[in-house]
Amino acid sequence: MSRQNKRSTARDSSFKTSGEAGDERLEASTYVPISLRSRTTSGASDLKINQAGFLMAKIHQTSSRIFSRMLRDENIEINPAQGRILFVLWQTDGVPIQELAKQTSLRKSTLTSMLDRLEDAGYIRRVASKTDRRKILIWRTQKDKDLQQQYDHISDKMGKIYYNGFNSQQMQRFDDDLRHILHNLESTEEQLF
Repeated sequence: MSRQNKRSTARDSSFKTSGEAGDERLEASTYVPISLRSRTTSGASDLKINQAGFLMAKIHQTSSRIFSRMLRDENIEINPAQGRILFVLWQTDGVPIQELAKQTSLRKSTLTSMLDRLEDAGYIRRVASKTDRRKILIWRTQKDKDLQQQYDHISDKMGKIYYNGFNSQQMQRFDDDLRHILHNLESTEEQLF
């Protein structure tokens, strides 16, 4: 068997076939990467899939749609991603762009274009640092300060949706688990980049 055929056979063996006699078509819906199969104590694979990444992405997409709708219904003209930037500024005003990129997990190029839009809309202003001319600090405007209470109200509504049916211990455990996952991802990202 050629090296190419061996690779193809090894790759295809992680797929299940449709089960029809002589039918070699692969069913993508039954594909389970070996690395995602959980193992029993005997070492056998039971095809139970950990779907955390998929579920987190789905939660992000769904909550963004709901949050965007709530913002629109309140005539708030920013999107959830811009709200993430403003949230950091609500904690500490006058933040350098590098620090803002780190705290929002946005690339500097993405952050810069979002800051341009927020500045054009009158929510932020850029000011050169008095101690280091190379640094640009991002400051809130009065328009942003007026928006904060309204935005916080909508964020509280989202929190109630997220934690509906959770008791306080479950909420704390879930938050701790999310922080742990975030730490794992950030550590890996630092190693990769």
